[in-house]
Amino acid sequence: MKSRTLAALMLLPLLVLPLVSVLPAYASTWVPVSGTYGSTGSKYNTWYWFAGNNLFYGFTIVGAFKPGSSLQGTFTNVAQLFCHFGQKVTPFDPNTPGMVWPYFCNDIVHFEFTVTGSVLGISGTFRVHLIGTGTMGPTHTEGMWWITNGTGGLTNLRGYGTFTVTQNPGGPFVNSYTGQVAF
Repeated sequence: MKSRTLAALMLLPLLVLPLVSVLPAYASTWVPVSGTYGSTGSKYNTWYWFAGNNLFYGFTIVGAFKPGSSLQGTFTNVAQLFCHFGQKVTPFDPNTPGMVWPYFCNDIVHFEFTVTGSVLGISGTFRVHLIGTGTMGPTHTEGMWWITNGTGGLTNLRGYGTFTVTQNPGGPFVNSYTGQVAF
């Protein structure tokens, strides 16, 4: 009985090796990515409320990665912002067109968007999350981003990195990212 068990154990690698060789390989090299992104449309589905020295604010916005960026495509961004003011504030409407943020505050942001486009020339869709901290009025926010899943040619895409958002009062937002992706 021992000789049969030993023979079976010796043959096991020969039986398993062909199966392992046909499995898809998921390991790939991490590739640096960088670029800029921004809004291409107006905000919609906005909501907000004040609670003491705090503002809770959310909106949906349409955007795109800018030409020359490693990531390309358009997206719909669902954003959530928590802003803590160092003073009691008079509630204001953050949706007022052209409004300059009337108070300085410290913020925590969460952005979540699905991109239809391409990464390094490979097409599909992918989901990105960004979370960061910073200030509003003037705006400077920075944090981390990561890719959670994809479809089409980007099914196995994963990635991570950092982002920054800056804006001087009344000026345009400047959004940039750096990081790495792998397939």
